[in-house]
Amino acid sequence: MLSAAGPYSLELAALRRLPPRVVGVLQNLEPVAAGLAGLAVLGEMLSSARWTAVCCITAAAVGAVITQGRAAPAGGSPGPGSPSRRVRSASRGRGTPRPVPRR
Repeated sequence: MLSAAGPYSLELAALRRLPPRVVGVLQNLEPVAAGLAGLAVLGEMLSSARWTAVCCITAAAVGAVITQGRAAPAGGSPGPGSPSRRVRSASRGRGTPRPVPRR
Protein backbone atom coordinates (compact mmCIF):
# COMPACT_ATOMS: atom_id res chain seq x y z
CA MET A 1 0.00 0.00 0.00
CA LEU A 2 2.81 2.43 0.81
CA SER A 3 4.44 1.81 -2.56
CA ALA A 4 1.33 3.24 -4.24
CA ALA A 5 0.53 5.96 -1.68
CA GLY A 6 3.95 7.62 -1.94
CA PRO A 7 3.97 8.27 -5.69
CA TYR A 8 0.28 9.20 -5.65
CA SER A 9 0.81 11.84 -2.97
CA LEU A 10 3.80 13.21 -4.89
CA GLU A 11 1.67 13.47 -8.05
CA LEU A 12 -1.02 15.38 -6.15
CA ALA A 13 1.61 17.75 -4.74
CA ALA A 14 2.98 18.27 -8.26
CA LEU A 15 -0.53 19.04 -9.56
CA ARG A 16 -0.84 21.81 -6.98
CA ARG A 17 2.52 23.39 -7.75
CA LEU A 18 3.11 22.83 -11.49
CA PRO A 19 1.09 23.63 -14.60
CA PRO A 20 -1.05 20.70 -15.81
CA ARG A 21 0.93 20.42 -19.04
CA VAL A 22 4.20 19.88 -17.14
CA VAL A 23 2.61 17.29 -14.87
CA GLY A 24 1.24 15.47 -17.91
CA VAL A 25 4.66 15.31 -19.55
CA LEU A 26 6.27 14.08 -16.33
CA GLN A 27 3.61 11.40 -15.84
CA ASN A 28 4.13 10.19 -19.40
CA LEU A 29 7.85 9.81 -18.68
CA GLU A 30 7.24 7.50 -15.69
CA PRO A 31 7.45 4.28 -17.77
CA VAL A 32 10.73 5.49 -19.26
CA ALA A 33 12.15 6.13 -15.80
CA ALA A 34 10.96 2.72 -14.63
CA GLY A 35 12.55 0.97 -17.61
CA LEU A 36 15.85 2.78 -17.18
CA ALA A 37 15.82 2.15 -13.41
CA GLY A 38 15.27 -1.55 -14.08
CA LEU A 39 18.19 -1.49 -16.48
CA ALA A 40 20.55 0.40 -14.14
CA VAL A 41 19.53 -0.89 -10.71
CA LEU A 42 18.27 -4.40 -11.37
CA GLY A 43 20.37 -5.25 -14.40
CA GLU A 44 17.34 -6.11 -16.52
CA MET A 45 17.72 -6.20 -20.27
CA LEU A 46 15.23 -4.27 -22.39
CA SER A 47 13.99 -5.87 -25.60
CA SER A 48 14.06 -3.95 -28.86
CA ALA A 49 10.31 -3.34 -28.58
CA ARG A 50 10.79 -1.78 -25.15
CA TRP A 51 13.68 0.39 -26.37
CA THR A 52 11.42 1.52 -29.22
CA ALA A 53 8.73 2.39 -26.68
CA VAL A 54 11.25 4.34 -24.56
CA CYS A 55 12.36 6.29 -27.65
CA CYS A 56 8.78 7.01 -28.76
CA ILE A 57 7.68 8.22 -25.32
CA THR A 58 10.78 10.38 -24.97
CA ALA A 59 10.28 11.87 -28.44
CA ALA A 60 6.64 12.64 -27.63
CA ALA A 61 7.64 14.36 -24.38
CA VAL A 62 10.31 16.41 -26.16
CA GLY A 63 7.80 17.35 -28.86
CA ALA A 64 5.26 18.44 -26.24
CA VAL A 65 7.83 20.64 -24.53
CA ILE A 66 9.15 22.16 -27.77
CA THR A 67 5.71 22.99 -29.15
CA GLN A 68 4.42 24.35 -25.84
CA GLY A 69 4.73 28.00 -26.87
CA ARG A 70 3.29 27.42 -30.35
CA ALA A 71 0.25 25.36 -29.38
CA ALA A 72 -3.24 26.86 -29.51
CA PRO A 73 -5.00 27.38 -26.18
CA ALA A 74 -6.91 24.35 -24.94
CA GLY A 75 -10.22 26.19 -24.93
CA GLY A 76 -9.80 27.28 -28.51
CA SER A 77 -10.46 30.87 -27.59
CA PRO A 78 -11.09 33.14 -30.54
CA GLY A 79 -8.43 35.50 -31.78
CA PRO A 80 -8.63 39.27 -31.37
CA GLY A 81 -10.32 39.82 -34.74
CA SER A 82 -12.95 37.09 -34.61
CA PRO A 83 -16.65 38.02 -34.62
CA SER A 84 -17.45 36.23 -31.36
CA ARG A 85 -14.73 38.22 -29.60
CA ARG A 86 -16.26 41.49 -30.81
CA VAL A 87 -19.73 40.46 -29.63
CA ARG A 88 -18.53 39.58 -26.16
CA SER A 89 -16.58 42.78 -25.70
CA ALA A 90 -19.54 44.89 -26.82
CA SER A 91 -22.00 43.32 -24.36
CA ARG A 92 -19.87 43.94 -21.25
CA GLY A 93 -21.81 41.24 -19.45
CA ARG A 94 -25.18 43.06 -19.57
CA GLY A 95 -28.07 41.21 -21.16
CA THR A 96 -27.97 40.12 -24.78
CA PRO A 97 -24.73 40.71 -26.66
CA ARG A 98 -24.93 43.14 -29.53
CA PRO A 99 -22.50 43.24 -32.44
CA VAL A 100 -19.91 45.95 -32.67
CA PRO A 101 -20.58 48.27 -35.60
CA ARG A 102 -18.06 47.97 -38.41
CA ARG A 103 -16.17 51.05 -39.45
